[in-house]
Amino acid sequence: YDLAIGWYNRTLGCRNETLRRAHINERIGKLYFSMGRFDECLTAFDGALEHAGDWRPRSMPTVCASILFNFVRLNTPRIRRPVQGQNREAAQISHDVFNGLTYLFSATAPVRAAQVNIRELLLARDLDAPSLRAQSLAIHGLFYGLYSLNSSGVRQLNKSLSFAHQVEDPFPLAVSTGFMGC
Repeated sequence: YDLAIGWYNRTLGCRNETLRRAHINERIGKLYFSMGRFDECLTAFDGALEHAGDWRPRSMPTVCASILFNFVRLNTPRIRRPVQGQNREAAQISHDVFNGLTYLFSATAPVRAAQVNIRELLLARDLDAPSLRAQSLAIHGLFYGLYSLNSSGVRQLNKSLSFAHQVEDPFPLAVSTGFMGC
């Protein structure tokens, strides 16, 4: 892992394109996560979000406000079209980072984990990618279950299974089915 991180850091010094830098930082964050070095992981993920033009709330009041704002956005119909072009690549990188942050925070900061998962779900919706929506909804449903909001959790997991069946992708189907078992 250290060797790969070294190569990625050297590559960061050579790249000027912001989306390439975001993608590299996201990969570095995943490597640090695999190594159990969570502080470095968080720093790399924040760098990826910065280069992708996104951000992560840091204080508890902004986290709570973000949860409320994103929950309202999540439950209102989408008016705009799916993200296209270069914005799509940035949104995909942000989605992957928020997915990693969901796992990072799930053991230590459940409120922050819920906040980044809602943001991940919104990005999956904006990307109009049923496979990503299935995975994000499954994790979202699991959080509802962990907070003993079982009927909401089952509803989210059923939505997740619906998206997974639409795309016939085995990974989100396995994730959704596995979380439904939990």
